[in-house]
Amino acid sequence: MSLGQNDNYLILEFAKLKAENARLKAEVERLTSDLQMEKENEDRLVREFQKANNEAYGLKTQVAALIDDQTRLKAEAENFQEYLKWHADGHKFAAWQVWRSQHSDAGEGKQS
Repeated sequence: MSLGQNDNYLILEFAKLKAENARLKAEVERLTSDLQMEKENEDRLVREFQKANNEAYGLKTQVAALIDDQTRLKAEAENFQEYLKWHADGHKFAAWQVWRSQHSDAGEGKQS
């Protein structure tokens, strides 16, 4: 290879390397952009997960409060039923006492 041919060969190789370098730089920029986009997606997903997790915690808290309310209301209903039964029994007893006093007076009058 003569000096002129060698220079042409080096110039050609240099041009190939320069083109390869530009291609690799473009690939690095594309991969960097993809990586940044993936990081942004990951950050968004983490925020969405945290939001969903907070909502789930809130719902668990609400369910627990509803269960407590249900338990309290059930106990109040049972107490109220007992009160109604007691109240009804009290009226029955009072009515029986009135009936007894009316009939015992009438019965005593008949006996005298």
